[in-house]
Amino acid sequence: MSIHKDRKSNTWYVKYKNNTKRGFESRKKAEQYEAKLKLSLISNVDCNSVYFSDIAEDYKRFLHQRYLSKNISYGTYSKYKLVIDTTIKENVDNKKISRISEMDCRNFAERIAQMDYSTIHKNYILNLYKAIFKHGIRYFGLTHNPSIVIEPLKKTFEEKMKKRDKEKNVWTEEDFIKFIQCVHENIYRQFYMILYYTGLRIGEALALKWSDFDGQCLNIDKSVTKWTENGVYELKETKNVSSVRTIDLGNALASYLNDFKKEEVKQYGFKEDWFIFGRTKPLPRTSIDRIKDTAITKANVKRIRIHDFRHSHASNLIANGINIVAVSKRLGHSDVNMTLSVYTHLIQKNEQELTNYVNQSSNAILQDLNPC
Repeated sequence: MSIHKDRKSNTWYVKYKNNTKRGFESRKKAEQYEAKLKLSLISNVDCNSVYFSDIAEDYKRFLHQRYLSKNISYGTYSKYKLVIDTTIKENVDNKKISRISEMDCRNFAERIAQMDYSTIHKNYILNLYKAIFKHGIRYFGLTHNPSIVIEPLKKTFEEKMKKRDKEKNVWTEEDFIKFIQCVHENIYRQFYMILYYTGLRIGEALALKWSDFDGQCLNIDKSVTKWTENGVYELKETKNVSSVRTIDLGNALASYLNDFKKEEVKQYGFKEDWFIFGRTKPLPRTSIDRIKDTAITKANVKRIRIHDFRHSHASNLIANGINIVAVSKRLGHSDVNMTLSVYTHLIQKNEQELTNYVNQSSNAILQDLNPC
């Protein structure tokens, strides 16, 4: 089965054995027809004659339908597709899927383990490989799943240390003050202020509209993804249900944002449906990073990622003794244990304060305590 272009008519056609289907206006439409043809062919074939690549192709079509129905983002779909088309297909023996053994799966896993990827990405590949077998069981009558022998890989010590060091890459308020004084475009100054003092994820901040601001609080119920099939931004649901939340800005920051809104209202065509940061469309992420990096250089503070604004906010809250449950809710974590796992090293810094309290309290009691 193959796709070709008819140079004379400037159309596309699909060729399969002795059959040819002509007249497609674009390659994309020809590919869609080819996909339907492949599906109709394999759906009527016994699973004992279906190849691994056939199941993998149908799984990609299944994922694309999930994207179209808004069950997954385009970024998720495109990453799945890329991994299947490159890493998985290049490292699997394309046998009939019923002939793939536990040893074949073990060999595949060992090849992936040797690759120069992070352990997280290696496990991502392995899980996607296993998902293809589950897809075969669900839709093609496969009765045996040899991939069940594959176990997740453990992070190396170096990876654990690198992750911990990355989480420590935060700014103090003194660092942030130096930085923000070197940001001269008002809209970007507002954006970085909100990130630093709310801990919002970048997608959540970019998705904010003026209708989400009541003059005191921000209502978080959506996010922006830069990965779309058409190459433009797309609004999607928040990362999880817990991410739907209301964040109180405090009087000073709320007043600052209200003043910014007064200036925005003066713009021609202003609507409450405008994005707070970008008006008719969100600020471009390339500009967000470029202006940040320029200001960092001028301010002579350590270089951090945009996501580290979020870490900085949480770190400063915890360092000042704010209850971990309150911090977790503000960050929109689904579980307080997630917050604890990320910021344990900061909480440990406060253990000395706890020890000092116990020491002072017990010392006062022991001094007044009469001997038995």
